[in-house]
Amino acid sequence: MMENIYVQIVFFLIIGCFFLVLSHAIMVRWKIRSGVVFSGQVLLVKCNLVINILLILSFLAFVVSDARFSSAIYLMLTYNAFFYMYFHFFNMSDTARRIKLLLMIYTNQIERPEDLNDKYNSNDMLTNRLERLEQMGQIRFENGAYQLNNYFLVMVALLISLWNKMLHIRKK
Repeated sequence: MMENIYVQIVFFLIIGCFFLVLSHAIMVRWKIRSGVVFSGQVLLVKCNLVINILLILSFLAFVVSDARFSSAIYLMLTYNAFFYMYFHFFNMSDTARRIKLLLMIYTNQIERPEDLNDKYNSNDMLTNRLERLEQMGQIRFENGAYQLNNYFLVMVALLISLWNKMLHIRKK
């Protein structure tokens, strides 16, 4: 009977991970086609929340075992570890400057340092970052100035800054 629960856990993990990636891809494409401005990261977190609920409810409904609740906890921890990895993989692919530069070099859009001025405008980079922060609800533009809307990322930034000081990491 215990071997059966392991097979069921693996089955639900595969289904959960598959549906996370699939639902995220479908939702991103749907939002782009509908012309809605959105944050891919927030959309991914929302997809994950829905899948978490469906995964735990379906697991508890269909799995009959004495170890069902401890198995459900293991399932959720393992699934959310996958989500965490996928979130950072997506976030890195969506926002990392080095990845964009490598792709531009690979597609011959940048051949010399002078090409960077045409393809990689620093003003556009800052505008994109500010727009992303607005989409995530972290800042708002009001009365001609940016203002904080939410202090979560500020607290994270302060913790990272404190950690860097503790490790004596200096920014260039």
